[in-house]
Amino acid sequence: MLRQSSRNIPRRSTCFHYAQPKTIIIGSSLAGLVAGLELARRGFEVVLQKASPYLGGRTASWNMEGMDVESGLHRVLGFTQLFPSW
Repeated sequence: MLRQSSRNIPRRSTCFHYAQPKTIIIGSSLAGLVAGLELARRGFEVVLQKASPYLGGRTASWNMEGMDVESGLHRVLGFTQLFPSW
């Protein structure tokens, strides 16, 4: 559910032939992914730039020797040393 403030973002006008607005989002955390999705739904062209090879920022997951590993809070709180150093 969207908060009231996010519902007031204007949609791109289709009455005029403006150049398509472009937006660059730096970071693929959950916030970056949601921001990109919402802007794309409103007609903006979205480019996502990220430093790591994974989507999701610090909530990424990957496969290590056949086992799915999720970083989540383990990565944030430093509970393990087995995570990739990115």
